[in-house]
Order: sequence, then structure tokens, then C-alpha cells
Amino acid sequence: MAARLITPPASEPVGVDESRSWAKIDDDVDAGILAVAIQAGREKAEHITGRRLITQTWSVRVQRGQVLSLHDLMPVRSIKTVDGVTVDWEDGLPATVSVDADMELRIECGYGEAKDVPASIKLWIWERLGFLIEHRDALTTNQEFAAPRDYVDGLLDQFIVPRL
Repeated sequence: MAARLITPPASEPVGVDESRSWAKIDDDVDAGILAVAIQAGREKAEHITGRRLITQTWSVRVQRGQVLSLHDLMPVRSIKTVDGVTVDWEDGLPATVSVDADMELRIECGYGEAKDVPASIKLWIWERLGFLIEHRDALTTNQEFAAPRDYVDGLLDQFIVPRL
């Protein structure tokens, strides 16, 4: 599925100030750096889980009779044609859609606003953010290190959408 982002998320699931406080990040770390790290954390969580965290709209071309898995666009909020006509979909894990003619669809997906994102996903972003900030010198000097997999990545396990 070749999807194109039409409307990006209006915010991130966690804010700079709350992230700085939770992860005990020093004030000397620039807010712009934290904002980029938070965005990267959201994008990584979306990639791992197959879910979009904050409401966003994607465009997808579908061919007649094709059953399209919406794995990377869960949870689906609405599907419409470019003309605004609502299209029905099968709400499974993952959701799927098929149409009677070749068309371009607009898929609105995501949990909603930051307050709607599950706490475990927010915690995962904060844990990753804190780890990366704490080890940022290793990243710039090519030192090898590995983030812990056990508990932290396990926070996302219940949200992973199976790939077909």
C-alpha cells in the first residue's frame, strides 16, 4: 500500500515540558531537540504498532476488487472518496477496505488528540526519549549501546496490529 500523508498530526502525544519533567531531562537540552526526539518517538511507535497515534489523514489509491489492509492506518476513524462520499470498511485487526471501482480514498485515522493516546504508549515514548537523551553522547561518538528491550518495548505489545 502506497499511502501519502495529506494532513499530519496537529500535535504530539506528549509535550516538551511534561517529557522534560518525566524523563528528568536537564534544562540545558534545547526544546527544539526534544520536540524532534518526541516526533521521532511517535513515528517509531506508529511503525512498531501499525497504529497512528494522533488524528491524521492519508490518501490511498485502491483498485476495483482489491482488498486493502489498513495495517499502518489503524485505528480508522473514517474513509471517504476524494469527493467526500463515505466508504464502508471491515473493522478488524487490521481493518480492510474494498471498492467497486478504481479510486483514491482519504483515510482519517488515529486515536484522536494527545489525551486519547493510551498511557502505555506515552510511557514508551518517555522511556525511549529519556534513554536517548541520557546516551546522546554515545550516538555522536559512534559508541555502541543498546536500548533495553524487556519492559520498555513490552509497553507497546498489546497495541501491535498483526500484519497480513
